[in-house]
Amino acid sequence: EEKALAAADLCIQQTADGDRLTVRVHKVHVLCSLGKWDAAIDLGKKLLDEFPAKADRASVRYALAGAYWGAKKADEAEAELRAILDADPDHAAAANDLGFHLADQSRDLPEAERLVRHAIATDRLARRKAG
Repeated sequence: EEKALAAADLCIQQTADGDRLTVRVHKVHVLCSLGKWDAAIDLGKKLLDEFPAKADRASVRYALAGAYWGAKKADEAEAELRAILDADPDHAAAANDLGFHLADQSRDLPEAERLVRHAIATDRLARRKAG
């Protein structure tokens, strides 16, 4: 754990400003991998405050949602995924995750199906555009 966190911190220190958010979001993922849910959530919240741009917020919210799910805080995770989808209804990963989480909880199954189908269609279109 100590080596993984030290490596993540070193990457943050050595990263140029343009890539700093990406590396810090990766630290949220490292914390989640280590089961340090509260630390991951705290870092995610801090990043939301530090990076107000729409595109930045989506990546932070997505990582934060994963931390909330891991911490068994389903309402908070759902709120983050819905915030992503409010800003970008075509965010395939958020739609997919929210759809599957709703289905896993046997909640609003028509919405869950709609979200997953939309995620698949959006991803398929993005792959075609990318060649």
